[in-house]
Amino acid sequence: MSVKVASNLKSHMDRDTNHLVELQAKEGDSVQTLKSKIMESQMIAFREQDLKWNGKILPEADSLAECGIQDGATVELAVRSTEAGFVSALHELLKERDLTLEELAMLYCYKHGVSINQVLQSLQIEERFANFISRHSLFACKGGRVSVSRGNRPPPGLSMPEKITPQAIPATLASAKQENPIQIKDESTPDQYLELHTKISGRAFSSKATQALNEITATVTEKLFLNIDHVVRGGSVGRGTVIGGATDAEVVFFLKDLPVIGQLKWLPALHKAVVGVLSEHLGPSQGIEDVRAEADSVKLTVRGVVSVDLKFVPVFESIAEVYSAIAQNDAETRKRLAAALVKERTHFISKQPGQVKVTIRLLKWWRDQQEWSAAAARPSDDLIELLTVYSAIQSKPQDQQIAISNVLGLMARFDEVCVTWSNFYKKSDIWEPLSNQRPLVMDPVNPFVNVADPQIFDSKELMAFASQTRFFW
Repeated sequence: MSVKVASNLKSHMDRDTNHLVELQAKEGDSVQTLKSKIMESQMIAFREQDLKWNGKILPEADSLAECGIQDGATVELAVRSTEAGFVSALHELLKERDLTLEELAMLYCYKHGVSINQVLQSLQIEERFANFISRHSLFACKGGRVSVSRGNRPPPGLSMPEKITPQAIPATLASAKQENPIQIKDESTPDQYLELHTKISGRAFSSKATQALNEITATVTEKLFLNIDHVVRGGSVGRGTVIGGATDAEVVFFLKDLPVIGQLKWLPALHKAVVGVLSEHLGPSQGIEDVRAEADSVKLTVRGVVSVDLKFVPVFESIAEVYSAIAQNDAETRKRLAAALVKERTHFISKQPGQVKVTIRLLKWWRDQQEWSAAAARPSDDLIELLTVYSAIQSKPQDQQIAISNVLGLMARFDEVCVTWSNFYKKSDIWEPLSNQRPLVMDPVNPFVNVADPQIFDSKELMAFASQTRFFW
């Protein structure tokens, strides 16, 4: 069902009206699940929030159906953002050190996944960050550096936020050889990362991409007589790793009573019907371009926003049933059925700490600045995301500058990399032909996929770029 969300956060562009967002949800989704979707799509800086309907705060554990939320309903996200809470978070970062304004801004962005500018905008504070800091007696500015004023403690009633720590991921990580690791020299400054991340990951762009997907999903759902059980959104939009410009999205429709076997018989006809419906009801006037059917999906582009893959898979009772179906079929069918794992794959990245997703966005931007000789030499989003998560777990970087350098160092010796996970399957469940492949970067939710498969990805250019180029040039 479709749910409209009105937020009490107002941008400089819409001071007079609440910012409306339309999201897809299921009746069985909890209130907490919907709040998480809103936070991810809108890059909201504050976690203290209430979801209200008809003026009543909805319990987080209740489902939308239990709360009486129906298709087309408008709920209100009341973010309890305060200037005091923001000051408290800054104080926490400065307790044991003094920093320049740029370092403080970068560290905040790294810890919370949003920029200082986004926070100030959310609080409707129009002054510069330097002026904001200088008018608070809790802080002292001297010689271009910011520190906590001596003898100054948080004012009464000002509670300190809990420390944000990386999500515990039960993973078995077989690391690349550590002897004589390649050191990537980084001559950039912390504020460059902050400025770049603010530029490439705008909340407005993510919202526009989400709205485009809502329209596409609604058209397919309403105009095609399909027995749809549920719809899951993946790709950069679903994972919360969107960067400005053109990005990607995957929309997977789970269909009831759809046979697992014989996909080559029914998929082409289904894809053709989807292309016909989208071409008839969504065209250039809505920005929809280049709608075409391919072997495993329907591909289309939304002008200036997003490249979309629409996929259709059967409903499975459990992830174990998906694994069983994949194991019993040929390579092409396995590839198509892998879309049934989109929810688990999307959540693996979307639930990562904000600072990890900041690194992912920055590395996607870095990749797009390089000139790759062929599509097979260009690292995929999946590969960049998994290398970043792996590096963060291994090295626990203290700031974004170190995080970027660590991942580039890993890329520079990519031919030695061996990464396996134990979140959804055991190491012994990895498909036997993959166990001896190098490089090896296993999909965390699919034991049949090496994201770095040498047959489809040539890593030589990645290793050269990572070891020889600088991040900003």
